[in-house]
This record gives sequence, structure tokens and C-alpha cells, in this order.
Amino acid sequence: MTEFITSEREHGCGPGSYASGTRRTARANFMMRLKTAGSYEKQKEMISPASKKNALKPKKAPIVYIGMNGFARDEAETLGDANMDHGGVRAVTPSRDQDKAKAGGSVHDLKETGGRESFASALGLDPEKAVKVAELLAGSKTALELGIDPLENARDEIAKVVKIYSQAEKGDFTMERVVLSGHSAGRAIWGDGNGMIDFSVFVKLAEIFPKAAGQVEDLMISACNTGGKQSIEQYFRMFPNLRTIWAYDGSSPGSWSGAMKHLKIWEKASEGKDPAKVDKELAKETRKGENVTTWNSVEGYKGKQ
Repeated sequence: MTEFITSEREHGCGPGSYASGTRRTARANFMMRLKTAGSYEKQKEMISPASKKNALKPKKAPIVYIGMNGFARDEAETLGDANMDHGGVRAVTPSRDQDKAKAGGSVHDLKETGGRESFASALGLDPEKAVKVAELLAGSKTALELGIDPLENARDEIAKVVKIYSQAEKGDFTMERVVLSGHSAGRAIWGDGNGMIDFSVFVKLAEIFPKAAGQVEDLMISACNTGGKQSIEQYFRMFPNLRTIWAYDGSSPGSWSGAMKHLKIWEKASEGKDPAKVDKELAKETRKGENVTTWNSVEGYKGKQ
């Protein structure tokens, strides 16, 4: 089963004035509106019965796939088929409408303050989390003051990732395996004709949704220049309880020229509770297999020979 976060159309390896007082006041006003509206308490009442029922059932553990490039749907479906027995895939792929997101039966314009706040409110988060989500979707204050929007055309994907984290945080499912796919120079992923998600976004998500981020044990980054030994440390800030990492030192294969095969290999190796099974030698004799690097909690880092 492959579950896409809203219906989307895709886009097609290489590189990619808020005064502090005003911002604090806006934050306080948003928090007050959330508490006054009582949206969090209403959502809790709606969610609690389902959560109690889910607690009696075996937890599903879909792979969370976040793809920024042209064949993201194909990659997600490949993983969904491979992981059918454990919940398939929750897939985030490029959107038809950039920087907009659906939540609570409405479409929210994430370029606007009101749209970011209404989106965060519609998720039924507690007020503190909702404020932090809205701030995350705003982007860097410093960059915005310079006229740069680092989240342009990526807010829609980030909003869908937020939905997944919020559901995992509440216990709707466990988020044990994550795949990030796109172009990269080592600190972000992006797509052709699409936006860029800096890895610092995932660090902030881990602060907002610590239970969700803490569930992740296996990470695959299907992107160039992400597997050097110096890159590995940043992934533990994104997902603090990792047992395995699969990435690429140098170029990674394209979707139909090797990535699909690597995804299948990784999915099989990362299933179960033996971290040592995720090993770069599994990609030997495959295209770009020489560029695969792995880290696992048993044997440590394995890079290029």
C-alpha cells in the first residue's frame, strides 16, 4: 500500500522585515487565539477514542518516503510494494500547487502568515506545537529580511511531512524507516522545478515532535553527496535513535538507472532488528554501488575503499 499525502502531480544529480518584537507579539497573539478557540481540546476529544482503539491493535510501520524529484511516485510505489506486509509507504511527493496545503477540509496558503497559522491550527496540535509549526513554515527570519525565501516551493512538502510527524507523535503508526530522495550537495534535498528542504528543517521537526523523530531507526538518503563520513553526524540531530544509515559519497543513481534497485535492497536489509544487515556490500555489482556508504550501530561507518 502506498499512501500519498494528498493527490499530487510530479515535477522532473546535482546541486541548490520581521522585527523581533513584532514576531514575538505575533507569536503570543497566535497562541492566545489557539487557547481561546479551544481547537486543541476539541481535537483531543475527537482523537482520543481512536487512539485508545489503536492501542489495542498491532502498530503498523509504513516507510516514510519524502521525494522531491520527477519520479518520486515511482520510487514510493516501489517501496510500498516491498513493504506491503508492514504498512506500505506514507509518501510525500511534489505538489501541483506549490506552497499550499490541505488540512481540516480547507486549502491553506503557506506563503501567508494567516495560512500558516490556519494550517497549524487545523492539525489539532497543542498550542505550543502549533505555534512552532507555523514558525517553521515561515522560514528563516534573517533570510526573509534579506529578501530571500529559502522555503519557496518547498512549504507544501514540508507541510505534508508535518502531518506525518504529528500522526506518528500521536501514535497513529510508528515511523521506523525514512527515505529522503532528490538532488543534494550534502546539506539539503531539492528537485528540478521544485523547492529545497534543508536538513535543519528535520532538526527542528525533531524538536517539535520528539516522539516521532525518536521512532526512526533506519535512514536512506537517495541523493548525491550525502554519505561522506563528515556528513553522518548531522543525521543523528534529525533522528536521534538511528541504528542504520545508507547514503552516497559522490553521485547516486537515477530513479530508473539504479535507485529503484537500491531502494529494494535497502528495504529488505533494514526490515527486522539486525542493524548489521544494512551493509554497503549489498550494492556491490550494481550501478553506482561503489558510491554507497553505510553506517550501522554494530559495525560503524563503511565508506569508499
